[in-house]
Amino acid sequence: MPIKLQTLMTKFIKFSLVFALFSLILSSCTVEVIDEEPEESGISNQVAQGFTDADVAFITESAFARAATNFDDEGYFFHLFGEVSTCDDATSNFSGDIRFFVATTTPLEVKAYSGAGPYIGNSSFFGCDVEILEVTETTIVGKVKGGNFEGDKNIEGKFTAEICM
Repeated sequence: MPIKLQTLMTKFIKFSLVFALFSLILSSCTVEVIDEEPEESGISNQVAQGFTDADVAFITESAFARAATNFDDEGYFFHLFGEVSTCDDATSNFSGDIRFFVATTTPLEVKAYSGAGPYIGNSSFFGCDVEILEVTETTIVGKVKGGNFEGDKNIEGKFTAEICM
């Protein structure tokens, strides 16, 4: 009998060690939560917003895109408005609360671009990051980040621009 008891105890100890090791492995696993829309570019997924002056907050209500020329470069001008607007309000390179330009000689593609601007009021900044996420026959979905983030005029976030002819 003592041999059977010793064998049983050995099996119990082995089983307990295997169970403890398995529990330890499971408890050390982590679950990574992935956002639906990762911010790989470092540009916020929130609606495009920023400041048009030190104390004047801006949130995009309407956005439009149109084929245009900027200093002999072909591409697209994007016009962001803080109020509900129409394509008729985005007829010149100077319309919109915040504007930026993406130079391209081909139709826009889903990729990152280096844009000109943003142009905020009478101020212009040297370059903005633009990421195009989707292009259809009628809209362009993208993200933009540019301006003076240490100062009073900037824009960052996601927009859906109606394409104006």
